Amino acid sequence: MLRALEVTNADGLGEVIYAYADAIQGQHPFVVTDLYGKFLVRVWECVRCPQIRRAVIRPLFLLGSSHNR
Repeated sequence: MLRALEVTNADGLGEVIYAYADAIQGQHPFVVTDLYGKFLVRVWECVRCPQIRRAVIRPLFLLGSSHNR
């Protein structure tokens, strides 16, 4: 689905990913950390757009470092 959305509407996918990355910053329950991280990894694996990949890698590393992952 992510790959298909990138092909048909890369700008729209980018907006969703940027909003998601902003939303997961800051305080959140520890139990959802892995869910957030798994989604970001999946985006990284599926999407080829360099701008979207850059938007994903920073919050992914921050999740890992701030939650001992």
